[in-house]
Amino acid sequence: MKMMSRKMAFRGLQVSDFIHSQELAAKDSLVNSPAGKKFVKTFGDLNLKLYKTITEGTYVRLHSQAAPSLFRILKDVCRILDYRETELPEIYVYHAMDHTARPCSADHTYIVMADYVLQSYDEDMLYYILGNAVTMILAGHVKMTTAAAYMGASRLLLLPQLEFKRYLHFADATSDRGGLLACQSFAAAARCHLFELGLPPAESRKLFSTDEQAAAFVTQYIKEAESGGQKNNLMTDLAAKWIRANYIEAPGEEMLKDLLDWYQTEYPTLIQKYRGT
Repeated sequence: MKMMSRKMAFRGLQVSDFIHSQELAAKDSLVNSPAGKKFVKTFGDLNLKLYKTITEGTYVRLHSQAAPSLFRILKDVCRILDYRETELPEIYVYHAMDHTARPCSADHTYIVMADYVLQSYDEDMLYYILGNAVTMILAGHVKMTTAAAYMGASRLLLLPQLEFKRYLHFADATSDRGGLLACQSFAAAARCHLFELGLPPAESRKLFSTDEQAAAFVTQYIKEAESGGQKNNLMTDLAAKWIRANYIEAPGEEMLKDLLDWYQTEYPTLIQKYRGT
């Protein structure tokens, strides 16, 4: 991988500096809801099942000797986000065409990612998704992301509960912001989101290279997506309801718009606050 210039560290960074304004209220609502009570009842079994999948080899632990560049990035992400644990999170990989890295929990916390990510992402994109994962750990999202992994992969909890989904939307928005703080490149963050939406990084690099170009592209992309929906409001409304009922995460365009809005409004202030710390 190509070596990048040293990135700014946020010494003393608190999740409260960039948490989504609605995350805590959504978490409180979830805890007191039927979905939250169902989650508490089933999570013990989830832990055991997840640990079993690891020991049976569904996930394979990746060691620093096998991927020194990846662990160098993870170590630097921990420096940037002021992650103060004495040891880096372990990394496990599995074979799939997934686009994310997620922290999970069994008897300890670790990061799970698809081998497809290692093959497809450039260095700044890896900073983004590892920053996203480390932020989930810092923000206390791990139990929820462990449960979400099972909700998305099985019928264990049947259709996702609305309270669960609402919390995850805001929690994911918070972790996306942490990913941006780690990579310090809106272009890289946009490439990650657009890749999930079907645009390969090689193609997005042809469309934009700087943060300014990426912001302009994403603004136009969202505008066209929204105007396209206005032409067929009934079908768009039905599709949105179906997605919200059957998928864990919010639609990709919404998450990208959330991140763009934060990048253009609050991100510069946070950079200025921590510059020189």
